[in-house]
Amino acid sequence: MYVINFQKRAKREVAKYRKELEKKERSLAAIQHDAQEKVDATKENLDAAQQAQLEKIKEQKERIAAKRKLMLEKEAERKKKKEELEKRIAEKKKLAAELQSEKEEKRLEAIRKKDS
Repeated sequence: MYVINFQKRAKREVAKYRKELEKKERSLAAIQHDAQEKVDATKENLDAAQQAQLEKIKEQKERIAAKRKLMLEKEAERKKKKEELEKRIAEKKKLAAELQSEKEEKRLEAIRKKDS
């Protein structure tokens, strides 16, 4: 009888510890599940942040490209205006030189007429 009571009590103790162990295992599984959900959420947030960063970089590149294009267009226009101005200046110099040459010829002609 003493052995039977001892066995019953031992079985109850084993069942009690088994229940506690199962409870702790369920608790651990729940904690692991929560941790995994947090990790997944963090990964999603990281992916979203990286995507947003890539979009921002893309927009900046587009803005820079647009500014560069505009600057190149302005530079081309400045060059064109500069060339036109230089061309007009060259024409004016040529006309001034021709005028000077004509004046010199007239002066020489006047001197020749005077001498003759």
